[in-house]
Amino acid sequence: MKLYFADGGSTFFDYSRVGYDSCSLICQTEPFPQGVYSQSVDIDDRFTKQEAQSIGNTATSYVVSDGYELTRAVRHVERKWMLKKGWIEE
Repeated sequence: MKLYFADGGSTFFDYSRVGYDSCSLICQTEPFPQGVYSQSVDIDDRFTKQEAQSIGNTATSYVVSDGYELTRAVRHVERKWMLKKGWIEE
């Protein structure tokens, strides 16, 4: 299954605090319309669409709030879900 990520279209600039600028990122399980720049990341096919969407939404939070690289964020969240479901062991 693929998760598709694109710019959410809004950027917040906090001119009073250096380094607190942020952007938005959106995720969906279906490709964006042609002409929308997006990036896709593959995840395990055993996840339902709802689970995949939740993984993508959480990953966007890691990217925007914590500065994770997109693929690393998805892998991090995907691993947490796989551990929770018992598909893998630590």
